[in-house]
Amino acid sequence: MRKLLLLLFLLLSFSVYAVETECPFGLVNDTAPGQCARYVDTNYNEICDLSEPYNCTTESSSNNPDGIELSGTQLKEMTVEEVANTYNISPVVLANELGKILNTKVYPKDSLQLLHDNNALGMSQVKEVAYAIKNNIKNSSDNNVKKSSRTKYYLIPIVIISTIAYFITFFLSKKNIITLIMHRKIWNWLLLVFFVFTTFFALIWLLNAEYGLGIRLPINTSYWHVITGIVMIIISIFHILWHLNYYFVKKV
Repeated sequence: MRKLLLLLFLLLSFSVYAVETECPFGLVNDTAPGQCARYVDTNYNEICDLSEPYNCTTESSSNNPDGIELSGTQLKEMTVEEVANTYNISPVVLANELGKILNTKVYPKDSLQLLHDNNALGMSQVKEVAYAIKNNIKNSSDNNVKKSSRTKYYLIPIVIISTIAYFITFFLSKKNIITLIMHRKIWNWLLLVFFVFTTFFALIWLLNAEYGLGIRLPINTSYWHVITGIVMIIISIFHILWHLNYYFVKKV
């Protein structure tokens, strides 16, 4: 119990001071390659745009040519259509340009809060695109927003490697090089290890998202949560296959 409390204390001790950003996890100045797969860098300063401190009360002169003052908080309370009306531009055009950034279909009635939460759309991105449309800048989504590369999780290679490793230990047990008990013990331990790592990364993500602690690790926690989760699922399937009789007991 004492060790558990100590671990929790150490995790909380990594929290940073509160600074308003657009990062859904509360990270501040998240450097490349970023703590999660939502990393985006439009100004090429190797800092995630969503995590850069944002002044809610002022707009940059480049994105505020007509004196339109909309904070990130205000934008999140608006729909795409309402923002378009504020900038006096076409809601359909704005929705299409935002859709190009997010690689998904965006509608004028869509809430910016939902686009932010579900697709990591930054409010600064919305203003840049709206400004580009208003000033007839072509390809606004390409010029103003750098699309983040699609993260690869290597599902198929992980499945193949895990399966091969499983059959290696299974083959060794059949040849009596190791016992069947040892074979299962190896995979039970691996299941436990990957469960612990998957849970740990999920906990870090939850603390950052729910409480904005901004806990920083030297690795991309979101990415490795998925990777360890994939391995855990595969091993769990092996474990289920061992005990199929438990679920399909023949009635006497």
